[in-house]
Amino acid sequence: MRILVAIALVLFVSGCSARMAFRESVVGLWQFPFRGAWVEIRHDGSAFQCRVAEDGEVIYSRGHLSGRTIFWEQGWRSDRLTLSAAVLTLDGEHGKFEFLRAADAMSDSCRAAKG
Repeated sequence: MRILVAIALVLFVSGCSARMAFRESVVGLWQFPFRGAWVEIRHDGSAFQCRVAEDGEVIYSRGHLSGRTIFWEQGWRSDRLTLSAAVLTLDGEHGKFEFLRAADAMSDSCRAAKG
């Protein structure tokens, strides 16, 4: 019985470590290349996505990272995350979008929306 408890504990800790390692690897500011679209993921798992449309409209949502999924507020659905070769892919209801580490700071209008 002790062996089963020990195995369960090791598997649980391994799973937690893997989730934490993934979270740490995606923390930061990501940008959709050549567009006014950013995703920011913080150490605490909070997330913010902002896009500036061609007409200047600011579209944004806040969310929370749980495992490898960001659950967005404001009626947005969730996005499943994958990270490979420094590309963060968000895969959700509206398609797959690849983000790179931000080369540009988030726009002033998005920073204002973030609060």
